[in-house]
Amino acid sequence: MQALVFNGPGQKRLEDRPKPTANVMALTQGAAQLITHRFRLGDILDAYDTFAKAAETQALKVIIDAA
Repeated sequence: MQALVFNGPGQKRLEDRPKPTANVMALTQGAAQLITHRFRLGDILDAYDTFAKAAETQALKVIIDAA
């Protein structure tokens, strides 16, 4: 099956557009810089407490790792 793609003025061809995975990777790498605290799933209450007191703990992004 073949699809027809119509591009209007100023639109790029589909092949020339950035791949969605590249956009997701760029966002993920940028977000990783914001992580300030990591907790294991068993320590979830500590994670919530840390984020609740973000001004004191300087928590920006708190990650709870389920693995």
